[in-house]
Amino acid sequence: MKIQNQQLEWLVKFCLKFEMNAKGSRQRSKFIKILQEKIEEYRKHRQELIELYASKDENRNPLIILDNGERCYDVKDKNGYMKEFIELQLEYNYINETEENIEMLKVVGETYLNHEDMFLGIEGDFYHYICIEFEEFFDKQVKEISK
Repeated sequence: MKIQNQQLEWLVKFCLKFEMNAKGSRQRSKFIKILQEKIEEYRKHRQELIELYASKDENRNPLIILDNGERCYDVKDKNGYMKEFIELQLEYNYINETEENIEMLKVVGETYLNHEDMFLGIEGDFYHYICIEFEEFFDKQVKEISK
């Protein structure tokens, strides 16, 4: 299963909405733990981009400025930074479909696919994409069983 960096935090928040029994809750916790590890790695890479592109203060720390009343990093090459940032946002993280993860993906996937909330905009896009990933996972499972 693959998930883009930009979808990770949304997916964690979404999964926390599920009402689940004890087994489901354990599997969800395992899934969220994997996602949180991926989020930490993403944040580390995002910080590396800031370190690379931001101006530095006298202590060699990224310089923070006010821009239209908002605190932000002082980035001189905004185009270069945005190109790299967008690339980072769109990078995929993989959750291996190993024997130890199969049950977790089944439980979380069934709950996810049976969820009935409606989403608009970017949330709708994220929801749709993750649905496709879980559907592909279940299709693979059916093919494995029928072998």
